[in-house]
Amino acid sequence: MQLDMWFIYFASCVGLSLSPGPNGLLALTHGVLHGSRKTLFTISGGAIGFVIVIALWMFGMRDDGIFGRVYFGKRC
Repeated sequence: MQLDMWFIYFASCVGLSLSPGPNGLLALTHGVLHGSRKTLFTISGGAIGFVIVIALWMFGMRDDGIFGRVYFGKRC
């Protein structure tokens, strides 16, 4: 993958992780309703899910990945 694609990937990962989304609102609601100890499971589940989604997206961005073939038209 070219260096400019890595910069776009890194910027999107940082932007997605810093913006408040449904996981942040869910953690806030669980913290208020159930306390901080039970909320740690919600937070860790959201973090693990985020890492899995970003990793799967990264494997699709490779030159021989599905996304690389369909979108960039490298080897259709």
